[in-house]
Amino acid sequence: MNVKHESNDPLIHKFSIEVVKEDYAEKVNSELKKLRRTHQMPGFRVGHVPMDLIKKIFERELIVEKAFETAHEELFRIVQEEKIEYIFSPALMDKESSLDITDEGNFTYVFDLVKYPQFELNYSEIPAIDYFQMTASEKDINDLVYGKQMELGTMSSPDTIEEKDDHITILISGDEEKEYSFILSTLTEAAQESLMNKKINDVLENVNLRSYFTSEEQFLNTLKLDKTEFAGVEEYVQTIQIKSISRRLPAELNEEFFKEALPGIEINSEEDFRKEMAISYANQTQGYVDQYFFEEMAGELIKAVSIQFPEEHLKYFIKTNSKEKMSDEDIERDFPKYINSFKWELIESKIATDHGVNVTQEDMQQHIEDFLYNNYFRYFNREEVSDRLTELAKKQLEDKTAARQVYDQLFNNKVIEAVKEIVTLNIIEGNLEDYYKYMGDKYQQKEEAATTKIEESKETKAEKKTGKAEKTVKTKNTVKKEETEEKAAETKAKKTPKTKKDE
Repeated sequence: MNVKHESNDPLIHKFSIEVVKEDYAEKVNSELKKLRRTHQMPGFRVGHVPMDLIKKIFERELIVEKAFETAHEELFRIVQEEKIEYIFSPALMDKESSLDITDEGNFTYVFDLVKYPQFELNYSEIPAIDYFQMTASEKDINDLVYGKQMELGTMSSPDTIEEKDDHITILISGDEEKEYSFILSTLTEAAQESLMNKKINDVLENVNLRSYFTSEEQFLNTLKLDKTEFAGVEEYVQTIQIKSISRRLPAELNEEFFKEALPGIEINSEEDFRKEMAISYANQTQGYVDQYFFEEMAGELIKAVSIQFPEEHLKYFIKTNSKEKMSDEDIERDFPKYINSFKWELIESKIATDHGVNVTQEDMQQHIEDFLYNNYFRYFNREEVSDRLTELAKKQLEDKTAARQVYDQLFNNKVIEAVKEIVTLNIIEGNLEDYYKYMGDKYQQKEEAATTKIEESKETKAEKKTGKAEKTVKTKNTVKKEETEEKAAETKAKKTPKTKKDE
């Protein structure tokens, strides 16, 4: 085996590996013997097919496979031995390689490895990045407190419909009486008004029940009607009777409620409870907001960092490694996105290395346990369900796709925290409503900037076109003038008699 390693190109390692028959012959013979022992062929018992016949069927394919395998193994042996740093998978350069079987059985494989680029992250050059810090308003806290009170409240059976959250059961008269239930607030405004202050056993005649519901789907599902028969029906007139009314009463804000609402947290007053609700609001909403910050932060770092890539090599790499067939036009169109993606992977890796970002199995286990407890077991004492949480988390981590998602989420979170410590942040505080307004203004600014850019581009093209047209007209006019002057001179020469002096 003969190996040549060229490193003259500042961006690429080039390996030329010549494989001769002796390098792979033993592997091929070993595979042929295995095939002879197991291959089934009509007219022969298993294990008794002649070796010449086995070779005729399989040898050529095995030679190609094992020769490449040998070259690939040698490439990685050298890379590990020489501690060569590279990015992307090695690319086999077909046009530079000799891949056809020769009489001698020699092959030459040329691999390109993209050198790991060296670059610096100068955080001081990165402009300040907006960071939206989620804070709950008084209304948000009130809503959360009331939500908890209702969640842990008690049920009552009032005689009159008085609250929008009242749960109502109606009876429809007909060939057979049928009961249907719904919450008042889920109906149309007109329906809510018509039912408000009605009492148990009150009867309403000629009610168009279709008008009670906000959508056809709600109308059909609530009344359990045949979708093929009643789809598109605008009127469904019935006589209804108020059968029952249920109402959840909010729990009192006392010590018993605090313990049940937030088990494991010591709360002694309504003020303490409201503080915990504010923290809960921030925790629930900050992750959503941080995702946008992550994208903005990544975009700024990508713009601030200069990394050189061998573009033609990358285009070849993308084309040969794409799961779907890609044309050259497809690659050219999306190439800037690929470059940004490659840059971010390198930048993110450097941030992780420089700042000790690491996600352990314990981190993933704890994250899943916290998620399960907060969403499914929050009314239990955590210590009592600890073993169950551990069991469920371990089971979820056995799913490689789920485990990868958890890892990526935690890794991104840790990268965000690392970057927040080193870049300049423009802190903006507000709740979700403020955030949506902020994002709306942001997108509007981007759209206006994009529109302005398009208009400026059109104006520039129009100016160039006008300038070209003027030049063309001027040229044509000049030519026409010259032609006219020549013709006039010829005419004058013909009309003017020659003098002796001229002669």
